[in-house]
Amino acid sequence: MLTFLIDPDHVRRGHGSRLLNATVDYLRDDGYHTIVTWVFADNYAVLGFLESAGWGADGAERVIDMGRTVRMIRLATDIS
Repeated sequence: MLTFLIDPDHVRRGHGSRLLNATVDYLRDDGYHTIVTWVFADNYAVLGFLESAGWGADGAERVIDMGRTVRMIRLATDIS
C-alpha cells in the first residue's frame, strides 16, 4: 500500500501530480497494470484531482465507523 498526502498549505502547486506520476511510474515498472485507491465520498477535492488524472469509480463502496459513519468509494485506473 502506498499513501501520499500534500500539506494543505502547499496544494495546487503541482506536488500531487508529480507524486502521483512518480507512483504510477514506480508501479508500472514493477509490473502493475491497474491500481486502485479508496477515497472518502465527500472529499470532492481529492475525487476531482484523481478524476482529472484519469481515475474513475469502479462501483465498489464501503462504509466505515470513524465515530460516525463515513462512506468511501473505490477509484481505479489502467496504467499499462
